[in-house]
Amino acid sequence: MMDAKKIGIPAAVLVAAAPCALAAGTDVAYPAADIGWLVLAAFLAFVLQPGFAMLESGLVRTKNAADIMTRIFMNLSLSTLLFWTIGFSFLFGRDITGILGVPDLFAAAYTLGYGSEFDTQAILLFQTMLCAAVVAIIFGSMAERTKFSAFCLCSIGMSAIVYPIAGHWIWGDGGWLASLGFHDFAGGAAIHCLGGIAAFIGCKMVGPRIGKYNLDRTSNAIRGHNLSLSVQGMFLLWLGWFGIACGSFLVRPGGETIGTVLFNLNLAVAAGIAATLFVTWIRYGKPDISMMLNGGIAGIAAISSGCDLVSPFGAFAIGILSGLVVVFSIELVDKKLRADDPTGAVSAHGVCGILGCILTGVLSQQGGILYTGSTTFLLTQLGGIISLLFYGAILSATLFYVISRLTGLRVGQDEEVAGLDFWEQGLAGIYADSAPVLDPLADTRMSGDPIPTLQGMKLGWRPQRGSTGKVNVDDAVPVEHLPAAPETRKGPKMTHVVIITSELRFEALKDALEKVGITGMTVTRVLGFGLQKGHTDVYRGSKVKSRLLPKVKIELIVSAVPTTTIVDVAKKILYTGRYGDGKIFVYDVENVIKIRTGEEGYDALQDYPIS
Repeated sequence: MMDAKKIGIPAAVLVAAAPCALAAGTDVAYPAADIGWLVLAAFLAFVLQPGFAMLESGLVRTKNAADIMTRIFMNLSLSTLLFWTIGFSFLFGRDITGILGVPDLFAAAYTLGYGSEFDTQAILLFQTMLCAAVVAIIFGSMAERTKFSAFCLCSIGMSAIVYPIAGHWIWGDGGWLASLGFHDFAGGAAIHCLGGIAAFIGCKMVGPRIGKYNLDRTSNAIRGHNLSLSVQGMFLLWLGWFGIACGSFLVRPGGETIGTVLFNLNLAVAAGIAATLFVTWIRYGKPDISMMLNGGIAGIAAISSGCDLVSPFGAFAIGILSGLVVVFSIELVDKKLRADDPTGAVSAHGVCGILGCILTGVLSQQGGILYTGSTTFLLTQLGGIISLLFYGAILSATLFYVISRLTGLRVGQDEEVAGLDFWEQGLAGIYADSAPVLDPLADTRMSGDPIPTLQGMKLGWRPQRGSTGKVNVDDAVPVEHLPAAPETRKGPKMTHVVIITSELRFEALKDALEKVGITGMTVTRVLGFGLQKGHTDVYRGSKVKSRLLPKVKIELIVSAVPTTTIVDVAKKILYTGRYGDGKIFVYDVENVIKIRTGEEGYDALQDYPIS
């Protein structure tokens, strides 16, 4: 019979039936309780997919959100099919020299040695969820500029070959890392480290988003469009990893209880979030919720390797350290390594997964250097993670290179600026009230071609490459000059007063103007900036390029009320002495005509009751 611990059977299998079966020397099916346990774990692990979809789509711009959702949805389908077809046998099939299992189409010949076909399929179901999670990690790092076809091929290659072989080393029967004593309980190495290194290779090979980096090599922040959606996604990932821990739990003499395993996981995630909260609060002046999301993922990645071996205090220490490391790692990857990773996958999954594997060798109660003084376990963990990193880097680079030769990795610059929802998925009217996408980096387009319509795209239109986009201003904006209107002003002088200021002080200004006797105003919400060139903010450790800020524009035509009174009231209400107070513009008005009565000039501005 195969050793359950070696092959990484992902449930509390053998609790009751296996000892009896071994004593009797007969083959029996697993008890229904164990199968139910495993299926429940698979259901919880399934929650990871909507979690990844929500987290990653919230961290990208609106014009790419539906595309990310579609890719995660597609990935689960392709991963399921490819992992069933060949990947599962590479991972759990009969060992070939410690490297991979014997290829076995559709897991037809796989058996635990004493279980039934139903048991095999339950394990396959659970392991499929882990496989899909690895690929979902990669998608976030390459978001907003990668071809949909490239993602499909990436999903196929990772699910069929790259992840299964790495998994066999760690969990397979005869895998060479498993035989050395390398420990990865719930995927800290096989899922997080592998996904993180592939994410780094992928985002470097595809290149940064347009406008991400300046000529002086500084980094611009590109805000996610919906952090509330990302928070919901993080809750689902938190819940889903309880399923991974449940399914990975093995009852063994002297081992930790499942309560301890789950408590350690929860404690590390909470500690990672708290550590990131305080670090960003100190560094940026305010807590950064997007970084806190990465802090939670960092806690998951770091504790996954050793949550069955460390104490609660060890789990707390792992969570705190991962929360601290992830902030500085994201800044390093973004600003120094210039790897444009919109979701922080490289740092949260990759770097903190590595950290967790190493800390397992330090804090494990069974062989950890802190408890035994021996370096054997720590060196095994270090050697295993280095080997996995080399493997992941070489295989993922090869995979992305092959994809680049087949279909290309990156969309064109016009497609990227227009958004992948539009170009890759054909979704043009999915936003609320058909509102346009306000892109703060839209002026970084390198081509002068107009963004095409969906109708033009369906007709096969594509922007011409190499166009300079330069058009003579007189040809682009024809102006017709008309003779000046005759003088029609009647009565006292009329003045047009325009006030542009922050939305936050509009209500106070409106009340004050009504008290001095104004009879009407026109209010418009606008976007703009003044001498301060927008508001400087920090998002994920980089300055936000906020060129257009929300403002309110108030327009009044005054005659009976002195213009100086209006100006003095506005200055008194709006003045703070800081940038952003606003401006007041005063213009002469030639004439005003009231449509209802035909009155003109001063009379048209007076407020008479309707008879």
